[in-house]
Amino acid sequence: MIKTERFFDKGSVDGKNYMKKKRQRFIQAYSQTPWRKQLQVIGLFLVFIVFSALIAGIYLDVSSRMAEVGRTIQQMQDRILVLERENADLESQVAKQMSYEEISKRAEELGFHPYGIRDSIYIVVPGYVDRQPIQLAPTRQSKQLPKPMIEPEFTQTLVDWLREKIYYPPRTVTGISQ
Repeated sequence: MIKTERFFDKGSVDGKNYMKKKRQRFIQAYSQTPWRKQLQVIGLFLVFIVFSALIAGIYLDVSSRMAEVGRTIQQMQDRILVLERENADLESQVAKQMSYEEISKRAEELGFHPYGIRDSIYIVVPGYVDRQPIQLAPTRQSKQLPKPMIEPEFTQTLVDWLREKIYYPPRTVTGISQ
């Protein structure tokens, strides 16, 4: 005999019960295997650990680079301070060497002596022309510049021309035949 329980119409009540039972069996089978849930939890935990380790590694790399750059900047600032001190020291040495006392002492050691007006000798050089004073601006002269000659046609404005044409119409001579 053929069991008719298994063969049913999809729209029948038995079909709905069958699908419900099938779903319950799947859920029951899944819930009876707790190792699947444990694997999921362990997998998620490992992904979190790996992601955290990756973030920590990147953070450590950036932090170490920043510390290295900071240390380099400190070394450069220290070097700048040392060079500024050396420059100030050299400038003070130059100022001391350029002082009047030092220069006159060295000049006396070399055999120079202070110059006086009586030590001057003036020599006349034939053909030498003394420097002329510099004239920065032209002197003011009362020269009158000639006025430019402009023909009257070019001095008449448009208003003057219109006034002439309106008030003084051209005169026509009558009685002349052409």
